[in-house]
Order: sequence, then C-alpha cells, then structure tokens
Amino acid sequence: MDAKLFKVFIKDTCFSIEEDKTSQQNPGAAVGQMKKALFGDMPDASYTVPSFEEWKQEVLKFFMPAPAAGGLVQNTRGEYLWIFRRGKYDLPKGKLDPGETFEHAALREVEEECGIRDLQPGPLLGYTYHIYIQNEKPYFKETAWYLMHTSQDEVQIQLEEDITGYCWADAATHKKLSAKTFRSLKDFLSNLRLS
Repeated sequence: MDAKLFKVFIKDTCFSIEEDKTSQQNPGAAVGQMKKALFGDMPDASYTVPSFEEWKQEVLKFFMPAPAAGGLVQNTRGEYLWIFRRGKYDLPKGKLDPGETFEHAALREVEEECGIRDLQPGPLLGYTYHIYIQNEKPYFKETAWYLMHTSQDEVQIQLEEDITGYCWADAATHKKLSAKTFRSLKDFLSNLRLS
C-alpha cells in the first residue's frame, strides 16, 4: 500500500507528513517543531507517522481546531473565480458554523463572499492544512475544497471580509494566478487535474 502525503503550512514553511503504517515515529514528533515555526522562519521539514488522524489528534492538544471550507468556482465558459484579499489572489472560503458540514459551509461562504446564488456543488477536491496564530491563540485550520459550477457571472464581493477585487480566469490565467497565491493553496492547486 502506498504511503499518503499530507502537507501542513505555517507561514511559508511546509511540514510534509507522510502516513506510513509501518512507521515507528511518535505522531507528536513534529508538533514541537511546528510550535517553533509559528515564531520564526524554519526550513521545510518531513515526518513519517503511522496515522495522519492520530497525528492530527496530537496537534489538536496544542492548537485549536479551525475547520473551514471553500470553493473553486467554474462558470459556463470554463473560467475560474479568483478573489483578491489582503494583497494576494485567493479562493472564497471561510470557517464552519457550529453543526455545519464542510460542503454546506463551502457553498455558504462562496455565496456570502461573492454574492453567487446559482451554485451547483461538485466533488470534494481535497484538503489544505494551515497553522496560524490569531488573537494570541494557535489554530490548526483544515480546509475542505469543493469544485462548484455556476451560470452567474456577476459577482458582489464582500468588502467586510477584506476582499477588494475579483476576476474570472481562463485556464492560462488560472495557472498564473495559482503561482501568485498563498503557498498552501498554490501547492494544492498544482496537484489538481482540472479540465
């Protein structure tokens, strides 16, 4: 059975967590290094753990969970929706409300942040993982990403979420914008096979 690889980002540092059931490494081995990365620059690092889920439980002993969901929205021309937020190109996303599913949160966040009401949910594309500090508290953010389709071209961005612009990007522009986004999202998008 092939080992699975998960990537967890802290600022611009990538922690590659490989799941290999034969590993003898303690699932909490990377946590100390991750805590250090929150307060300084560190090189990328790799760890092998017997179970990613067990490793996540170790992480959640030190970092508060921040489940989130977002969407890669495609219109009828095959273009993808990008928003511009806090100086970077990004995709619409946000935290789950209590009791909410990842899929419902993804649809709600795209509707709230972009004003798109005509959304047809597609498949789950995968997850990104990010650790950050907000209000002096450390968080572990797991974001589920869904492909979505819409016939609506008009976008009404949510300014109170620091969104200052948007664009619909054809395949070539989508690839260029993917290179100008956050490292975690850039890595995630580079591994997708989109038509």
